[in-house]
Amino acid sequence: MTVVPIVLENQSHILADATLASYVPAWTTQLNDHVRAFWPNLPVFALSIGIIAGSGQRGVYFQDGIPIKSDLGYHDIETGLPIARVDCLAAKNDNYAVSEITGHELCEMAVDPDVTNIITGSWGETLVEICDLFIMPGMTYHIGGIEVPNFTTQAFWGIGPAVRLDMKGSLQPGQVYPYLPPAAYVMNKPPGATAWKMGFSTAEVAPEHQQMAANRAAQSARCQVLLNRQSPRS
Repeated sequence: MTVVPIVLENQSHILADATLASYVPAWTTQLNDHVRAFWPNLPVFALSIGIIAGSGQRGVYFQDGIPIKSDLGYHDIETGLPIARVDCLAAKNDNYAVSEITGHELCEMAVDPDVTNIITGSWGETLVEICDLFIMPGMTYHIGGIEVPNFTTQAFWGIGPAVRLDMKGSLQPGQVYPYLPPAAYVMNKPPGATAWKMGFSTAEVAPEHQQMAANRAAQSARCQVLLNRQSPRS
């Protein structure tokens, strides 16, 4: 079995090293036991705290501010490697758990490390980002008391069988893509279009959650730029 190392580098003054270390077992369980159960053929992931530069490995930077304004976290290809950045300050200000934001990026990097996992249908092309459907309060779950994100299985995207459509079991039979829960978003290139854009759920979002939804949608801004930079695709 292939083992893929992921280095976690803490540059934040808000996130204590001990707190970061306490999250690692939950993220490891989610990636290796939960995500791999619904996304076959993924490698085993080995998380460690260290320095990313020069490691030649995937990594996550924990920072107090990242390049995209109003963002909480994103994953991208930097210097040819899958890299994620998590804004610990923005997470604190928006009342999000760093463990959930980081889990979001780790899960998506696991399934689509190169940001190239695309499905095609009558709607055009869609990037498979497995956590972007579940960004509202109450949509997460816990591993050993640590909050982590819910995620979609292959069955939701119509690319493989699964017992359920998402890890938490919140989606009902028939709620497959292009169905989107409230505040969910996807990266989509409609038929005949030349550029990728963000598509949003048409389901109503409670007024108290509208700003939160807008802030979380900013996570895909970097992805949109990356996809359009890589277009056209075969």
